[in-house]
Amino acid sequence: MGAEIKKFSYDHCFHLCVAGEYGSNECFVDCAQKGFWHGDCANRTEKDPIRCCCYN
Repeated sequence: MGAEIKKFSYDHCFHLCVAGEYGSNECFVDCAQKGFWHGDCANRTEKDPIRCCCYN
């Protein structure tokens, strides 16, 4: 895919990301409400489900 991989923690992954229902915007808002600076939909490997992961 060519996406840049940044240092990322999977320690705070919560809600499943579902296209058209719960995406990066909703994830970011949820993470901000939990006190994090950032939130993004991510998965550790291609076989793992894509979840909302929060990080600072």
